[in-house]
Amino acid sequence: MEDFEKQFLFNFSPAKLQSTFHEKIKNKTGKGIDGVSSAQIEKNLGLISLGISKKVLSSQYRFSPYLEIVKSKGRGKTPRIISKPTIRDKLTLCALKDTLHYYYDSCIQKQLPNSFIREIKDLISKNDLEKTHYLKIDIKGFYDNLDHTNLLDNYLGGLNNEHVIALIRRAIKNKTVPKNYKKKDSSKYHGTRGVPQGLSISNVLAGIYMSSFDKEHSKIGIKYLRYVDDILIFAHEYEILAIEEQIDKALKK
Repeated sequence: MEDFEKQFLFNFSPAKLQSTFHEKIKNKTGKGIDGVSSAQIEKNLGLISLGISKKVLSSQYRFSPYLEIVKSKGRGKTPRIISKPTIRDKLTLCALKDTLHYYYDSCIQKQLPNSFIREIKDLISKNDLEKTHYLKIDIKGFYDNLDHTNLLDNYLGGLNNEHVIALIRRAIKNKTVPKNYKKKDSSKYHGTRGVPQGLSISNVLAGIYMSSFDKEHSKIGIKYLRYVDDILIFAHEYEILAIEEQIDKALKK
C-alpha cells in the first residue's frame, strides 16, 4: 500500500500532470461544457497542473458537469449517453486511471476482441459440438447499473486512501448535462447509480466491479469468457441449465 501511495503522489505531482497532458491529452480534439480547448489549457498548463495537484491532494477537487453526447445504437434501441469531461477534468481522470491501473492491474481487461474470437474458434475445433452447448448473456445497462456503495465501500475499500476514494466518488456521481441546460435544473441530472460512459476510468472501474464475479465463475463449464457486458460460457449439455441458473442468480446479487 505504501507503493500505491507513492504512485498516487507521483501521478498527481504538477510535473507528472504536465507530462501526462503532453503524452495523452494534448492532441485529443473536442471541448467539454466549458468550451475550453487543449490549446488554451496548454498556455496555462503550469498553473492548472499545480491547481489540480493541490486540490486532489487535499480532497477539494470538483469536476465540471460532463457534457452529454447522445449516440444511437440502432433502430429500436435506447441510445447510449456518453459523458464528455472538460480538458482539465480529462487530465485529472487520466492521472486517476493511471493510479488505479497501478493497484488493480490484474482487473484490467487487456485481451482484445480478436483474441477472444481466436480462442473461441480454437475451443470449438477441439470439442464435440453435438455435446457442447453455450450460454450467451448480454448485461443490459451494464455501466448504468453498477452500484456506487458496492463499488466504493466493497471493491475499492482496500485502497485505504481517502483522497483517491473522494475523487472517484465525485467522478462517478458528477452530473452529465445537455449543452444548453439550465443551472436551476441541475438536480435532474445527478447520478445516484452507475458509472458514466466515456470517462477514462469507466472501464477500469467496471473491471474492478466484475473481478470477483469473474474469479468465482472462471472455472465453470468448459470455458467462461467475459468482454465488458457480454458473457459467453461453453459447457456440456447436461450442465448448461444449472449454469444458466447459477449465473442469473449471481448477476442479480
